[in-house]
Amino acid sequence: MTIDSGQHITPLARLRSSDARAYGGKAATLGELLHLGCRVPPGFAISSALWQEARNGARPLRVPEELHRVLLDAFDGLHVRAVAVRSSAIGEDAAGRTWAGQFATKLGVTRATLIEAIEEVWQSPFRAQVQAYATTNGLDPYAGVGVIVQALVESDFSGVGFSIDPVTGDQGTAVLEAVAGLGEVLVNGRVTPDTYHVDKGTLSILRGHQGTQDRQLAADAEGTTWVNHEAEHVPVEMVLDAARMVCDIEAAFGYPVDVEWTFGDDMLFVLQARAITAAGRGHSDRAGSLLGYTLSFVAKGVSVLATDVHMRIYGSYEVVMLQVDGQYEKWSGPNGLAQAAAEGAAFLSDSLKVDALRSEAQAILGTLVETMKEAALRGDLLSSRQSFFRESDRFMTVYKYFNSEFVDMAFVAAPGNESLLHGLKLVTDLKNPLRSVLNAVYFDPSGPLATLVSGLATHTGRSEEDLYSCTSAELLSLAIPASPQLATRRSAYAELLSSDRLVVLSGSDAVRLRQTAVPPTNGGLRGTVSNAPVTRFIGAAYVLDVDFADLPGIARATENMPAGAILVCRVTGPEITEACAKAGAIVNEIGGLLSHAAIISRELGLPCIVGIVGLSSAIRTGDLLELDLVEGHVSIVTEATTEPAEPQLE
Repeated sequence: MTIDSGQHITPLARLRSSDARAYGGKAATLGELLHLGCRVPPGFAISSALWQEARNGARPLRVPEELHRVLLDAFDGLHVRAVAVRSSAIGEDAAGRTWAGQFATKLGVTRATLIEAIEEVWQSPFRAQVQAYATTNGLDPYAGVGVIVQALVESDFSGVGFSIDPVTGDQGTAVLEAVAGLGEVLVNGRVTPDTYHVDKGTLSILRGHQGTQDRQLAADAEGTTWVNHEAEHVPVEMVLDAARMVCDIEAAFGYPVDVEWTFGDDMLFVLQARAITAAGRGHSDRAGSLLGYTLSFVAKGVSVLATDVHMRIYGSYEVVMLQVDGQYEKWSGPNGLAQAAAEGAAFLSDSLKVDALRSEAQAILGTLVETMKEAALRGDLLSSRQSFFRESDRFMTVYKYFNSEFVDMAFVAAPGNESLLHGLKLVTDLKNPLRSVLNAVYFDPSGPLATLVSGLATHTGRSEEDLYSCTSAELLSLAIPASPQLATRRSAYAELLSSDRLVVLSGSDAVRLRQTAVPPTNGGLRGTVSNAPVTRFIGAAYVLDVDFADLPGIARATENMPAGAILVCRVTGPEITEACAKAGAIVNEIGGLLSHAAIISRELGLPCIVGIVGLSSAIRTGDLLELDLVEGHVSIVTEATTEPAEPQLE
């Protein structure tokens, strides 16, 4: 292969917006920023044409040997110890289609690891998450991958600035978020940043909130490392300097922008800038509210740690997981539901992908619980944590396609699609067994997660209650927050994911978010009929709450349940399968045609209505109910009696 490296490896300062098709929008924008006089870390760009050439060869993609010397010379010309290697894919950061951080970024790259880092970025389009994102958003992952190599600033502080308020759309207010150290922790949402709202006219602080950061990410000889200590807060003067820079870039570009910046060596640098998409980068237009979101799951006894682990299922979907006063809820945004339905339908219509998923799921069913428990029991606690969470990620990658947002919504969104229906038939028989694995791993008091937490409690001297209130990243790094902060999380906690940006709230902030939820109304107790072996069923209600912190309590409640009663739940799962088997009918508040209740009711031949808004607040144990299995209505015939009435059916 003969390549003119002079045409494909170019200093950033030579690029302009017209080079976006060759080098990607991110690199072209950096060239424009340099042309405007902004301070940008020095670097060079590699055109997407080289990626296309490499793509024609074998995988994994390799940088041709004849380019090694050219690239290393370009590195030497920067006169730095380490660089950041980022993607600049064709179409990445374009207005309305940002790729939401799907491509790889490598920090702390040295001369010795430069070629390897470029090759890793080149591999990005072949990653499963990129493929899924492309399918969902109708994008071409193979349009081309340019690469940016920039001097790595040893950052004292880093941040992101929005030239308008990304939540309210207020064009007179800039919003700045900042953390100590490198900015990847801000982009990934793993610390709570300092946040300031700035009046753009006067460049004065309107309001501010200092976040909590007991560790920071720093560059070292191995790439990056966590430094555990109480981090400093960003100085107000620096916030105002960054706000001024963001406003200047907005004025030069002529549209609202989202700017990543960093401060090091006593200088403020721009790392990248892009147009704020319709919902704002990293924020839904409802990020501060649950207005328009759908309650898709509810339970008790779900820890902060289990919440954080479960969030890994979602890539760039609008989803909020929160818990207030011990009750866990999952809320799905309208855009997220639409994306998940599209991705689920595309995935389940592909027989090769479905077969691969089934094979992986069956392997997990056979080995995962024991594998994770063995990992949790290892004497080397670092290896133990890494192995546990690696296996956990493996499980969540598979479990994603059995989750209601992907499976149930795909079923609703694509009626009559024969290939989709065939795929659904192949996976639904594994849905409930996998849910049982999830319970065994994360909620069984003698399961793998409990074993890991017990060992870490002994090692760290911290209470298990505190450790269950940590995120997975905090346990991996043992950067465990102070007990009062964790107590605040236990009172109320929320994780919000939108556009691949994770936001964490706790205490009163999480409570305020929950208060914005407006449950939909449907003019009475009416849901979706998921199984109708009869047209009418009358029986006494038995209300059963799912509490993952008290699985033995569920067993006791099941034992006390009268046979033939109408089982009333907010949501069902394998943990109440025995209760379902005793029931005469099942009704629940949350769920669709492929929910656990729907599946098991068909298996057992039981009448079932799902998705009944307001059910749990309207029904008490002992109420005599009439189920209309034609229209999906639930009526209270008489209120609670001491003895359950005999069920009647037609």
